[in-house]
Amino acid sequence: MSDKAAMIVKAAFSHWLPVKGRAVLQLQFEVPLEATAEILMKLGPPDPSKERWVAIALLEQSDTVASASAPPARRPAHAPAVGFERPGKRPFHTLPASQQAALLCRDAGFQEWLLGDETDGTPNLSNEEWAALVMRGRLGIKSRADLNIDPDAAARFRSLLAEFERETGRTAEMRG
Repeated sequence: MSDKAAMIVKAAFSHWLPVKGRAVLQLQFEVPLEATAEILMKLGPPDPSKERWVAIALLEQSDTVASASAPPARRPAHAPAVGFERPGKRPFHTLPASQQAALLCRDAGFQEWLLGDETDGTPNLSNEEWAALVMRGRLGIKSRADLNIDPDAAARFRSLLAEFERETGRTAEMRG
């Protein structure tokens, strides 16, 4: 195997979003959680103080590549975030932990369970933001993205999710 081939990381393109105040896009790629050590060995940990440029190449062309001008499908306002599935989208349990955590924080049932009587948030935070803040505190993380790179944090998240499911009798896959 050549040195260049040894540095290749195969990943699935999963999401993009514009960065506020900057003329750039943030691209998200997914790899299996068990590949964490390999990825960190190849790329090193992210360092916000240094730019590290990488190459991105399409490995295979598919018929499902959407037009760049087509807006992403949106969840109806009345639909619950947790368990909401659009045709062709991945089930909740297959999403990266950071995305699972974000979906849970949007879900009113999870907010009620996590926040208890404090579901009115604070004057400056929505219930979703308040739930995200409380979740980060309970898990000992600075960002939900830490759940994708810190195995201990990911284990604490899985424990929190199991506690939610056990106490409410509701799985994250269930709707409403």
